[in-house]
This record gives sequence, C-alpha cells and structure tokens, in this order.
Amino acid sequence: MSPGAGHGLPAAERYVSLFPDSAVTGTSPGAGDVPLTVSPTLDGREHTALNGGPQFQHSEALSLQVTCADRAEVDHHGDGLLAGGGQEGRCR
Repeated sequence: MSPGAGHGLPAAERYVSLFPDSAVTGTSPGAGDVPLTVSPTLDGREHTALNGGPQFQHSEALSLQVTCADRAEVDHHGDGLLAGGGQEGRCR
C-alpha cells in the first residue's frame, strides 16, 4: 500500500481493518488536515506512526511481525495491504 507522503492516518485505517482487536486510538495535530502522529492499536499492541512531511515518501521502512495460523491468513493480510495499488515485496 502506498498512501503517499503525509498519509499515516489512511495507512493506519487500512491496517486496523485487517487485524482483529485493532483501532486507531488517537492522533496529534499537524499541518492542515494531516495529523503529525497517528496511534493505532494492532491486534492489541499499541503503535505510533509519525508523518514526516511531503519530502518523505511512503516506503517499506516499517516492519511488523504478524503470527499467522496458516497460508490463508498470510494471504489475507498481504492481499489487504496490497489492495489499492501496492506492490508485493520479496518477503511475502
């Protein structure tokens, strides 16, 4: 998924739609409509995402370890993250 620079909230919303026990739990004010930070809870674990501004493009710099029961669950998460134009990396 590549939401583009400064779009941590749509990325967090995508992530929480894929994992149980997940929600966006907060944001902090940033520039205009773009929050500076986004706080999602993913599968009961709290995270914080920082929007770095338009000069920093979305990349694969984020790593999440997800324990899956089987290949179908791996594909569910991978397909959900790629929906909307993402590209599969080497580690799927």
